Amino acid sequence: MASILDKLTQSGYGAVRKIKDATDTSRIKVLLAEEKENLKAAYEVLGKYYYENIRQEDVPQEEACAALILQIGKNLEKIQKYEEEIRLIKRMIVCPSCGKEADYDSMFCGHCGADLSAVKITMDMSRYCSQCGERLMGNATFCPSCGQKV
Repeated sequence: MASILDKLTQSGYGAVRKIKDATDTSRIKVLLAEEKENLKAAYEVLGKYYYENIRQEDVPQEEACAALILQIGKNLEKIQKYEEEIRLIKRMIVCPSCGKEADYDSMFCGHCGADLSAVKITMDMSRYCSQCGERLMGNATFCPSCGQKV
């Protein structure tokens, strides 16, 4: 009887985890789209500024564009972070040889045949709480959702 309950509990946790993963992926995709729009806007402002001021030789170009260049760098960093979060949720890795995504369980890249074992060693895969199914990041010792020691 206990093993049936354990199996049902584990199935429930698996379902909760899949729903949470789908929700997290959707949320991150919204953030990713917003960040790409911010990047596009920053590029547009920079291009317009450059176009309007390129003819004025007395304007120090580097100083005037520094804030926009800094903003573009921040947008690119956030985009990379969100894309990595989505890959973690989907259990995907990036091939170091060709840059294509591959399933975490793949031994070799399906596109170029490169060995993916080194990528797996460096990748910090998420863990899940056995009590509530919440994703545990890094080296957490307690679940942030239910407080269960992991």
